[in-house]
Amino acid sequence: MIQESHPVGQSLSKISIESKGFEHNFSEIFSDQDPISSVLVADLDGNGFDEFYIVTVSSGSGSYAAVLALASNRDKSVSMIQFPEIREGDEVFAGYMGHDMFTISDGTLLRSFPIYRPSDTNNDPTGGTRRVRYCLFAGETAWQLRIVGWEDYR
Repeated sequence: MIQESHPVGQSLSKISIESKGFEHNFSEIFSDQDPISSVLVADLDGNGFDEFYIVTVSSGSGSYAAVLALASNRDKSVSMIQFPEIREGDEVFAGYMGHDMFTISDGTLLRSFPIYRPSDTNNDPTGGTRRVRYCLFAGETAWQLRIVGWEDYR
């Protein structure tokens, strides 16, 4: 169960996540989160168990997105999936100023955003669109989403 409480007049939310019916149930509250934009359900690693991808988007002109993700561990427990942060100087995010859109396609999580050139204003990007592909991998201690490719298009 995913619940969001969004106090009137505040830009941040509280997101509560709770599993039921598992051998080991999961319960976590994430305070001071950007509001939920969408929830995507998919089995990106093809193991027969769905994951939940909760997309949050900041208020304001940039509309920067982030992802809270959870994996079912063979329907016995639920664990968080690590989602990589954007790092300054990362070539994949050159020209990035938010306005993200997330979808699921062909076993990947797709992040699309407009590309801004240095002289562009926030409401007029002229560099086209970039699509970044993430795949799900079992890490040493946790599930991880990793960038596996990206492409620009007009």
